[in-house]
Amino acid sequence: MTLPFHSVTSPTDQQTHLVLHTPAMPGHRPDQLPHITLCRRLVADPTTASIGDVECERCLHATVDFMALPAFGVHQ
Repeated sequence: MTLPFHSVTSPTDQQTHLVLHTPAMPGHRPDQLPHITLCRRLVADPTTASIGDVECERCLHATVDFMALPAFGVHQ
């Protein structure tokens, strides 16, 4: 199962954060990450941090509400 989250950085602090990236949300596109994190900060860049390594506790707590949403899949 692929989760609909990606780790990112924010220009407003030194922590890693999460964005919700799902076709279930209006305006989400598979080729473009959202501009706002789950804790409502601006997104700077994607990171390679796994979800378990994300530092923002507000983002981590917010994932519970979105776990059941689909992720963008990779088709070959």
